[in-house]
Amino acid sequence: MQDAHTEIFTTQPKIKNSQRSKKLKEPENVSDKDDGDLINQLKKWTDDWYSYWNEPIQNARELLLFLFISQWDPEVKLRRQNAGIPTLSFNHIAPMIDSILGEQRKNSAQISIISLDQDDTQKKTDWRTDLMRQICYSSQADNHFQMAYFQQLTCGWGFVRVSVHYEGNDTFRKCVRIGGDADYQKAFWDPTAKEKHKQDGDYCGIYQVMSMDDFKRDYPDIANPVSAGQQTFFSWQTRETITVCEIYYKDYYKKTIVQLSDNREMELSDAKKLIEAQASEVAEDEIETNDIFLMQIEKPEPLEIINQRDVMCYKMKHVRYVENALVDKTDWPGKMLPIVFFPGQIAVIDGKENPISFINNLQDPQRLYNYVMSEMATGMLNTQRSKVIATPDMTKGHEQAWRQPQKVQGALHYNPDNRTQAGRPEFIDPPPFNQALIGLQQIANQEMPTISGRFEENRGQESNAVSGKAIKARISVGNNVVNVFHDNLLSGIEQVARVGMDLLPHVYIGEREVMLREMDGTSYKMTINKATGRYKMPNVAQTMKFEDLIDSAEEEIENKLDDGEFNIEVKAVGSLDYQKEESMNFWLSMMSVDPRFPGLMADLVAEESDATKAKQISERLKSILPPDILAKENGQPPPPPQADPAAQMAQQKMQLEIKNMALKEQQMQVDMQMKQGQQQIDQMSMQNDRMKMILDAQQNGLDAQVAREQAEADIHTTHVKANAEVEKANLARDTAHIVHHTHRMKEISKLQQNTGFNQ
Repeated sequence: MQDAHTEIFTTQPKIKNSQRSKKLKEPENVSDKDDGDLINQLKKWTDDWYSYWNEPIQNARELLLFLFISQWDPEVKLRRQNAGIPTLSFNHIAPMIDSILGEQRKNSAQISIISLDQDDTQKKTDWRTDLMRQICYSSQADNHFQMAYFQQLTCGWGFVRVSVHYEGNDTFRKCVRIGGDADYQKAFWDPTAKEKHKQDGDYCGIYQVMSMDDFKRDYPDIANPVSAGQQTFFSWQTRETITVCEIYYKDYYKKTIVQLSDNREMELSDAKKLIEAQASEVAEDEIETNDIFLMQIEKPEPLEIINQRDVMCYKMKHVRYVENALVDKTDWPGKMLPIVFFPGQIAVIDGKENPISFINNLQDPQRLYNYVMSEMATGMLNTQRSKVIATPDMTKGHEQAWRQPQKVQGALHYNPDNRTQAGRPEFIDPPPFNQALIGLQQIANQEMPTISGRFEENRGQESNAVSGKAIKARISVGNNVVNVFHDNLLSGIEQVARVGMDLLPHVYIGEREVMLREMDGTSYKMTINKATGRYKMPNVAQTMKFEDLIDSAEEEIENKLDDGEFNIEVKAVGSLDYQKEESMNFWLSMMSVDPRFPGLMADLVAEESDATKAKQISERLKSILPPDILAKENGQPPPPPQADPAAQMAQQKMQLEIKNMALKEQQMQVDMQMKQGQQQIDQMSMQNDRMKMILDAQQNGLDAQVAREQAEADIHTTHVKANAEVEKANLARDTAHIVHHTHRMKEISKLQQNTGFNQ
């Protein structure tokens, strides 16, 4: 048996291409067998499991019969019934199982998807968690997980199955579903598997019962079908039903993986193609110098294989068959076995697994309690008549009535006898049973909670624990007993989620709209594998041709299911009531640490409460949360930071005081300025008065000067006028002389003309 990618030999140091690893024997390809041989192989696998697991199945059957049918051994019960002795049953185990299941029902597991890539955003992880939550909701997975838990507690193991279905009769779209079965013995696994959930096995399977009409309608080509499992535990076929066996198995094949000189790892065939492609590129003509893009590409080093090894891999197959025919055979899309084994407790004895149920060790205390109570009932039945002490003289003449005094209606007559102290018959009630049975009954009653760990506190009843600390300690002890079963339940649920995550990329193919579910039950739709129209170029060092780069460009896909690596986390613990109490105490203690905490935690405390309308109260209390916390929880950007009201008031008060001081200082400055201004005004007034006096004096001087100058001007004017008159007189005189002279000259000229002087 080999698991996927199992290393067949120890890795050696890096080797040259000529060195090869050890040759492996080719695996037997089960799928290549004809239908008859394949059915025989499948039957052998199922027979191997039921032969290996026969004793646990029989033990589980006896445990269920003890729990629900009869708690008495058949021979003992028959012997007691023949002797007329009661065989009472006081089933204390069933209420314990119901109590544990009730706690698990209230505290169902929460599945979370955790990204292993540090660069992934929270949103990339959250929608995968919501998708898995929607799958669980659509499958009613909580019921199937609880059925597996019930099987763990009662039988020692259970199972849950992950399957693929069409979403409806009118579509080809498929979906993942989670299911189970009430019959613990229907599922089987590879007996050589060692892991807790049997995932390292080569196969797993399940028997399904369907009506014959449905079978003929679905598989009309199968003639005279006979139910599978006739040699195991499934012989219930009737004319109306048929049993079909389904098997999922790993079909192994060998492949060679290599490591290249650039540290890439791939299959040998892909490596050869890559090396040949590179050699072909190198053999081509030199790159054109005018191709600027290609000139910038660094020519890669020649690739060579530096290490290689052979590994065994497998493909998953899914087969249905009946006893005499192969019904169908298909490829299974996942790499994990879809039927998950849920162990209760496992004890390995002589190399063989032995499942241990919760009720294994409770049978003998329960039988002892039933036996003691039945013996007490027998004593009560045998001693229901009182004994009578009387002398013969007392009953003389009334013997018939005293033989059966309980049947006498009315008074019992007797004869007084003075020889006795009372003088009348006395009735004595003997003990109904041996008083030692009371001690046995108490021991048996105490052994039940001691062995099971389910004390009165775990059932919410009063007990002899007088302090809160003692009550919590006993509740904790009670939880510890079932913690192994509960941890294995959570581990199984985790494996179921892991199988589902393995199937998702192969089932939810292409761009499609899916329904998602948040933790609070709110549903929303989202498109997965959505094409964005954006392309990502490959590493240019891997090729030399531009057209190769374009052809190998990959379109970016949004909400891609096969993008990244993820892990699964499942959380759920202990008794819900106890955890609620512990959680409530924790929150209350936290709220008392700081006066600010009640406003930050009030909605969380309300959610932890089981009070009526607790959710509504929690929603209302969220209104008092600080805006930044509320925005973060709602996935919104944080609002601008706001100051604390008290600090803001203090700051405002300080600012007001600063303003008041500034105003006072400003007022002082204004007052000083006003005083200085007044002083300046007074000084200027004095200066003005002085200037006025000076100006007045100057004005007076100017007036005198003006008068003096006016007088001087008048004198000068008079003098000028006088001179002007003199000059005028002189001018008139000169003018007269000139006129006279001119007239004289004219007269002389005329005289000369007349005398002929010019001749």
